[in-house]
Amino acid sequence: MIRTIALVMNIALIGWIIFMMIIEPPKPETETSEWVMMIFLSSLPVINILALCSTKGDSWLGLYLKRKKAEERKRIEELEGSAKNE
Repeated sequence: MIRTIALVMNIALIGWIIFMMIIEPPKPETETSEWVMMIFLSSLPVINILALCSTKGDSWLGLYLKRKKAEERKRIEELEGSAKNE
């Protein structure tokens, strides 16, 4: 769900960047540092989309969170089991 929202938002951002370039194209006398910044900021959504599409959900962060969730679930079950035995 979050991945889908991120993809849609990145595609919308690319569309907005293209729209703004059509409405107000950059001037040729723009400084080099501004060109570098525009290219960098325009490439970020594309890189973000590639990263979102290349991972299959088994990222290290996802696996870490699954493991922590399983550990907490096991700890709760152990506490409930010891509470019933008393």
